Amino acid sequence: MAILVGDTLYFSANDGSSGYELWAHDTSNASTWRVADISSGTGSSNPGNYMAILVGDTLYFSANDGSSGDELWAHDTSNASTWRVADIYSGTGSSNPG
Repeated sequence: MAILVGDTLYFSANDGSSGYELWAHDTSNASTWRVADISSGTGSSNPGNYMAILVGDTLYFSANDGSSGDELWAHDTSNASTWRVADIYSGTGSSNPG
């Protein structure tokens, strides 16, 4: 996953302690930060593994929170909120959106 929004690049990365999660890098000030720990702890959410697209200010991407499988997630770049959009394959199964 790699999507540019203005001066900010959103991407998937592993910092060695929280698994593959959603990260960002602001090219205007060279700051880098983890946007969300979707699969809390050491598990990987693998954001964008199946899909990633920008619609307006919102990134839509596949991710796995460790309990509901690979589902559709979103991150609003205007207010820094991240949420699961839908549990398409309810329970622990994965819908693998995209």
